Amino acid sequence: MTPGLAEAGDELSTLLASAMEAHHGFRLEEARLGYEAVLARQPGHPEASHHLGVLLSIQLGQPEAALPWFETALAGAGDQAQYWLNYVDALIRAGRQAQAWAVLPQAQDHGVPVAQVNALKERLRAQPSPSGPEPVGGSVGEGDKKRLNQLFKAGELVQAEALARRMVRAHPGDGFAWKGLGVVLQAQGHAEEALQAKRRAAELSPWDAEAQGNLGRSLREAGHYEEALQAFERAVALNPRDASHHNSIGICYFEFNQREKAYAAFRKALEIDPRQPGLYSNLSGYYNERGDIAQALEMLRRALEIEPGSKVAIDNYLFNIDYHPALSAEQIYAVYEAYDAQYGQPLRSAWRRHDNPRRGDRRLKVGYVSPDFRNHACTNFLEPLLSHHDHEGFEVWAYADLALGEDPVTQRYKA
Repeated sequence: MTPGLAEAGDELSTLLASAMEAHHGFRLEEARLGYEAVLARQPGHPEASHHLGVLLSIQLGQPEAALPWFETALAGAGDQAQYWLNYVDALIRAGRQAQAWAVLPQAQDHGVPVAQVNALKERLRAQPSPSGPEPVGGSVGEGDKKRLNQLFKAGELVQAEALARRMVRAHPGDGFAWKGLGVVLQAQGHAEEALQAKRRAAELSPWDAEAQGNLGRSLREAGHYEEALQAFERAVALNPRDASHHNSIGICYFEFNQREKAYAAFRKALEIDPRQPGLYSNLSGYYNERGDIAQALEMLRRALEIEPGSKVAIDNYLFNIDYHPALSAEQIYAVYEAYDAQYGQPLRSAWRRHDNPRRGDRRLKVGYVSPDFRNHACTNFLEPLLSHHDHEGFEVWAYADLALGEDPVTQRYKA
């Protein structure tokens, strides 16, 4: 650490210690100003945010004003059981019973002892009628939640969407309703509307790691990697033991060309859940870019051990083996032969016969299929091939699945 950073850290620690001393001595205004001074120098500081929340909620009797500070603390240090305990306490004090009930399971998952969870439940049961703000229109009932999950798992997406929309209309302030709608819409390919629903869910449920992760995935798929990374970081802060969030952070860093940060995130995900084949596939990409083809292939072998039929891992294995410096062309060809024997040959019986007449006086139709009729390495050999075709003797078609959209190179292909 440089001297300047060390001095800044020492100053921040001193400010926080002074604020806490004032807090313990019931010099409440002095404590409030001290916590705010820390947060002015380092916005989002988890400990200062938490203590300011406690001050507002308990000592100053302003639990509603305290909630954003507890949420900030949890976003930065979601593994702190005490933060969760005081957050639920503030929700109860603010009269947000429905939200407090929803947060309790996460609080317990993050270390709040069962005895304290039960005590909070008793307080909630003693207050059947909310006395303060709660989700507009109330909360979604447990029966509707269960029914939505059942429909989604059964693949009944149209019925699930109809139920989710009814939930949103009846309970527009409940994050679960919007979360359910977003997931169902995403499953049906309605990406833009799903993203808007997931945004609303994340806003209404800042304590819900799943809602933050859902939002991050939609943002990433839409190409909004900076915003996606922020959502995944919030999810990790709320639930640091979910490997999928660390993996998603790694994917974002990979897009930013920050390979070492991506590697660290993938490794963290593997520490949490070493049985996820996708994590090994992602690590293979890291090793491939470093030129360590042997290690890339080893990662893919591990992925295939866990999920032998993984299409992603198989495709990446074939791609990487082409570049192995120690294998001969015959050895590489043998791998492709084995692939064909396992996946190609069993499908031969279903191949359709070509019924077109075999006449030598007609143009022959030739089709090329690729997702890369755009600015891509394939352009180096595809574009010369297509531009030098004998168009009198051949009718050329290009079938493209441009998931990333068209670009100027696409227009050259069309021309």
